[in-house]
Amino acid sequence: MEHARAWWASPEYAAAKALRHESAHSILWLVEGVPATTPVTETGESPACAAAEKPKPGASPR
Repeated sequence: MEHARAWWASPEYAAAKALRHESAHSILWLVEGVPATTPVTETGESPACAAAEKPKPGASPR
């Protein structure tokens, strides 16, 4: 958690954070125990989410 808090407060992230706060509503989750090397796809999804069945366009939600 210390590393994440240091990144959040860093001058290097300040401009991106300000832009993100102006343009988007977001929630940041920090989870202890999840390795920093957890892979993601090109879209930013984890492999498990990317492999999950996606709803077909026009399909009604379950």
